[in-house]
Amino acid sequence: MNSAEQTVTWLITLGVLESPKKTISDPEAFLQ
Repeated sequence: MNSAEQTVTWLITLGVLESPKKTISDPEAFLQ
């Protein structure tokens, strides 16, 4: 995992923790 992927994962994790009712419909497509 490179730094960019790690940052994106970190941001997604924060988003999920801050907004547990919100979900990302397709995280794999988002990463691409």
